[in-house]
Amino acid sequence: MPQWMVGEFEGYNPMYNTDIRMRIEADGRMSAQASGQNLSGWVNGGQLNVGGSVFDINQSRDGFVTTEVGDRQNEVRYRRVR
Repeated sequence: MPQWMVGEFEGYNPMYNTDIRMRIEADGRMSAQASGQNLSGWVNGGQLNVGGSVFDINQSRDGFVTTEVGDRQNEVRYRRVR
């Protein structure tokens, strides 16, 4: 797990008009809050798995960008908050 992926991040999903707060642990576990819902998943080999969806993760200047595999319109930019 790359160190730049570990920590707490905030993002906004324009497709669903929702703010997201995500935490990624050193072991790859992910937890997030979006629209009052708690989400969980895991990071494996540069991809984020949440429910039945898979997202590619690409490092950015101050965090990372997730893009849904199979729906490239569903893209979220996250910035590190901790």
